[in-house]
Amino acid sequence: MSIKLIFYSTIIWAILLIFYLLFLRKEKFFIYNRIYLILSIIIGFLISINSSMELYSINNSFNTNLFYRVKLPDVVISNIDNVAESNLTLVKLIWNIYFLGVVIMLFKFIKALVLIYSFYKSGCNINYGRYKLILHNKKNVAFSFFNYIFISDKNEFKKSEIISHELVHIKYWHSFDILFFELIKIIFWFNPIIYLYEAMVKENHEFTADNEVIKEYSRKNYSEILINQLQSGMQLDIANNFINSLH
Repeated sequence: MSIKLIFYSTIIWAILLIFYLLFLRKEKFFIYNRIYLILSIIIGFLISINSSMELYSINNSFNTNLFYRVKLPDVVISNIDNVAESNLTLVKLIWNIYFLGVVIMLFKFIKALVLIYSFYKSGCNINYGRYKLILHNKKNVAFSFFNYIFISDKNEFKKSEIISHELVHIKYWHSFDILFFELIKIIFWFNPIIYLYEAMVKENHEFTADNEVIKEYSRKNYSEILINQLQSGMQLDIANNFINSLH
């Protein structure tokens, strides 16, 4: 991964995110906002690759032409081997740090998948047609992952509202967005703007879910559910957590 690619992508992502925060975030076009955020990451990355390749081509062309037109005097540089070795060591160090970060993020991703699988294996699986309800024994923990809704069997507190909320996540395939950003974070783990995009997408997910559920249930009931769910203190980055709700 080149410095140019990182620089260009960060600039483009930042510009697109600032536009979103200023003009789109407060609008209730939740589906379009979601598409905008996802496409911003993809388009920014593609433009960065194209810009980096064009700049590389221009530099090569310039250096080639300069070689034929200008004859420079001989220059003797002592310690050139030491400088080259020092630069090589620095590059290796940077790459080692980068790959270490990739390994750590990949480990966290796999660990989260294993945790979800453990909920699935230890829970009671109930098939409801378009989704499956998994009753587990972790109190006050509710989340969805693709067509699976995980909810505690120890707490009967307004399960219908929680299930309705998670069904919206399933309906709009929000888990794809979550996985998309988990994979992006593995590659760009060092870039803070990726985490801002992820936060905005998750916020959008909750706006979408809450906007549909409050048509059937009162905000007061929703607030009571949130307080009850927050007591668990548990969140899964790769799942749609009910306790991320903003209402």
